[in-house]
Formats: sequence, structure tokens, C-alpha cells
Amino acid sequence: MTDLEKITLTARNYKSFNEVGFQIDFSKKIHVLVGRNNSGKSAIIDVIDIVCNKLEIDARSYHASQRTQIYIYQPLSEKMLRRAFQESTSGGDLGGNHWHSHGARLIGQTLEMEYSQKKFLPRKFMSTELAAAVQARAAVVEAPDPFLQFRLRRLSADRDIVPEEQSDVRPMETSGRFFTNNISSLMNMARHPSQLVEGTLLAALNRIFSPDAQFSDVNVQLLDSGAWEIFLTEPHKGRIAVSASGSGLKTALLVASLFEIGDYIDKVEPGWVMFGIEEPENNLHPALQRRLLSYVAEKVMARNSHCFITTHSNVVIDFFAKENSAQIIHVAHDGRSAQTRVVATTVDHHGILDDLDVRASDLLQANSIVWVEGPSDRLYFNRWVWLWSEGRLSEGVHYQCVFYGGRLLAHLDATAEQGADHDAVRILRVNRKALVLMDSDKRWPSAPINETKKRIRAEIEGAGGISWVTQGREVENYLPAEALRSLHGDNLPPIRRYEALYDYLAANASDAEAKKFVSSKTTYAEKIIPHIKKEDAKRVLDLDLQMTAVVEAIKRWNGERDRV
Repeated sequence: MTDLEKITLTARNYKSFNEVGFQIDFSKKIHVLVGRNNSGKSAIIDVIDIVCNKLEIDARSYHASQRTQIYIYQPLSEKMLRRAFQESTSGGDLGGNHWHSHGARLIGQTLEMEYSQKKFLPRKFMSTELAAAVQARAAVVEAPDPFLQFRLRRLSADRDIVPEEQSDVRPMETSGRFFTNNISSLMNMARHPSQLVEGTLLAALNRIFSPDAQFSDVNVQLLDSGAWEIFLTEPHKGRIAVSASGSGLKTALLVASLFEIGDYIDKVEPGWVMFGIEEPENNLHPALQRRLLSYVAEKVMARNSHCFITTHSNVVIDFFAKENSAQIIHVAHDGRSAQTRVVATTVDHHGILDDLDVRASDLLQANSIVWVEGPSDRLYFNRWVWLWSEGRLSEGVHYQCVFYGGRLLAHLDATAEQGADHDAVRILRVNRKALVLMDSDKRWPSAPINETKKRIRAEIEGAGGISWVTQGREVENYLPAEALRSLHGDNLPPIRRYEALYDYLAANASDAEAKKFVSSKTTYAEKIIPHIKKEDAKRVLDLDLQMTAVVEAIKRWNGERDRV
């Protein structure tokens, strides 16, 4: 089997992708494609289908009438170069020993190949030194197409299993068509191994469904209509017709068939097959999703193959977020064209996201992310957004709050570049539409902001996000005097800019109220939030200025500036 680990594939002007296109790095085995409907996820699998199954590029798929171009970039190997640079040859146009003076020096340099005539053909060297070597042209001519023997086995999101008339086995279509025919043929025709169904496929299905269900038998019967139906037997429940079963069971059967019977039907060696599975989560309970994904991952890794998965499921994202063998690719569409980016969801092996109680899907699938220190800050922020947006924006729909916890702020990194702090959660790599709300912690006007907060502020603002360092000491210093009086009594003064709320309550309300605040800031926030009114809050420090900008940004990030 060809090693694709060092291969990069690029496609431009295909469907929703413009001349910038997208890029797939094959150093990972599982590629999880995440994005909204019609963002371009399936188009990526279409390109894999084209290069693996040797399809023509349909002109109707061109982006804005621009011809689709598909390239791969691969490093030149010693074996490839030795065909063009003979160790036994010297002199001529090249001069010196052809191998030692030229060929050996070019190992690892990049060759660009373009998909044409249903295969990849060498196009140009990505090195002027190599291009200048006259005899290198022979190496170009003989460069092998690394996808030449591959095939893609695909399952679309729109799939079903229905009764079918029996012919001989034939490759299953992406919709699931011919699945019933193939099961019937394998079980009824003596020349085919029925054990593939009665043993292998059934065992895979039970592995996926256990302990929720256990199937003891699978068989097919001829219906009065002349079509064949598949039946599964479950102890204590009897036989069930697969076509009348839920779509979750059908999904599990179809996915398992890709791995368990597809090689026999397609007459392809296991190592030469890639897989494309669209929305495997459809109508599956989260626990069943995880078992199905575990099965898929194990099969892909055992074959040393590749699998492309489209999904909207937080279960799928979180399952693969920490897998070293997987990459999560976010596909977005700005209304004109699609773009992709690989999302970093792991932080070495330090488990910082676990410490933060943050799931990859929380970060990735939100329209925008608001990083706050803790639950009480989230409650205040949500109240402010509700007030300043007149109830039109809400958490979970337009943005997602994520807690960073005070001391863990140092682990956040807003830089977009590879590298700076490998122990950091790269905010913008997970979701570029980010806001960070930080307490200044200043106890007097001239007190400095600490270096971590300065770094976060500079990084996120430099990347187009929003950094909000409170103008007062803490978020609680934005509490309007009217709200404090409404909760604690009419005679309370306003809280001072750099005053701790505990000290304020102890001095102006009671020690008991101050202790209640310390014991649970969240409970206190829940009590005072209904008393916060916009006309009062907008007069406190810079709250009106900050929230006007925040609401505008959230609207922009949701693409709903005029509609929200």
C-alpha cells in the first residue's frame, strides 16, 4: 500500500470552494469535517471520491465557472530519483556524478502533481534547483500516482435499507441501495460465503449495539412482492424486519457493511480502501454513537486507511477531539465561498480543557465564544447581553460562555501561529470569534494590569477578537447602586470603583450578607440580576461602551447584523 503520510491534497474552484480552495493533510487517519449545512463538507468528500474512484470532474461543479484544479504535493523519494539520476553516469549536461552530485541532494524536495485524465500527473517541481536539473524530467515522468489503486467507499447522510429484488452482488451505492440485494445474494447463492453475513457482519452489529441489544440471527425471506427482506432475531423479542426498523439500526448495519463485506463485493484489498461517512450520528443515542465511532476508528486504524466523517454532533467531535490519529476540520461559508481550517482541540497531554470542564464541541460549534472567569460572571454577562440586545441575543443560540478560572487564564493563548506556547489553549484556533472578559483586579487607580492579561489583550485584539478588562476591580463593580439598594436597602451608597464587593456588603449591609456572597457568588448573582436595569447599568463606568461593542460583535459573528 502507498504511504500517504507525507502527501498533501489541495483542491481549488470546486463547488463552494474558490481559488483558495482547501487542503487535506494525510498525516492523520481520521478527518472529521464540521460545519453548518451547505458549508462545503460533502464537497471535500466529493474530491476524495474523484481522486480515489478515478472520476471525471464535472464542469457543473466548477466554482464561478472557473475550472476545478486538484493537486497533490509529495516529497521525492530516493527510489524515484534513482530512476533519473544514475550513480554510474557522470558528465553530460549535468556535470559531475549524476547521483551523488545531483539526485542525492534532491531527496525530500517537493513535487507537484495535478489530477488530469483520471489520474495524477507530474506538473512541476517546487524547487528551482530541481527544475534546472535536465535529467530530473525523467523522474517527473515516472513519478507514481499515490492514489492510483485506492477506492473510496462512501455512505451518504440520506440513506435507507429497503426490500430489493435479488441479482448477484454489486457495489453498494452511497444511499444504501443494493445492501439488501447483497445480503440476499451472499446468503442464498452457494458461490458466495454466507459466513460474511451470519458471522462477521452480525458480530460487528452486536459489538456496536451491545449491551442495548443482542441479535442472535440474521436471515432473508422472499416477500409476496418478489423482493427480499432482511430479518434480525433478538431473543425475547422475535424477528424484526430491517426495512421497518429505526434508522439508527440501519445506519449501524450500513456502516458495518462498509468494513465487513465491502472488500469481498468490491474485490479490493482492504489496504486500498478509504471511507467517507456522512453524519453517522443520525438517530443514534449518544452511547450508541460512541460505540459506533469506536468501531469505525478501530477498523480504520487496523487497515492503516483513512476515513472522512461529516458531522453536526457534539458526541462525534468530542470523541475524536483527543485522538492523536484524528484531525477536526472546520468548514465555514461566508456567503461567497467556503473555507477550511484545522482546529486544535488538544493541548499536548496536559488536560487543560478537562481542567476547564470544556468540551471541544462547546468551543467549535458555537457561533462565538465568550471566555469568563466563572459562573457568576456568566450570569452577569448574559443579563447585560439580554438588556443591551433587547432580548434578541441569548447564550446557546448566538454565543457560548466558557469558564477559564482565574489561575488558568495563563493557559489561554490567542495567537494564531503554530507554536508559541504548546501548553496553552489556543482560543482562536478553536473559535476565531472570541471575547475574553477579565477582572482588572486593581485595588487603586495606579495599580498595574498583570502581564498575563496584557498578553491576552494584545493577542486577541490583534486577531480581531474582543478583550474586555473591567474598568473597576471586578465584574461586580459594574453593579448599579439601584440594584444593590433594591436587594439590600434604600440607604446603600454606590459601590466604589476599586472596592471589593465583600467589603462593601460588610460595611453597608451586614456581615451575614457579605459571608453569603463569599460562600456562593453564583447564588448572589442569581438574586441581584433581576434588579439590574439597563437605564441604571449604562451609567456605571464603561459598561455601556463595552456592551454596545459586544452586542454589535455578536450580531456580526452570527451574520445577523440586520436581522437579530
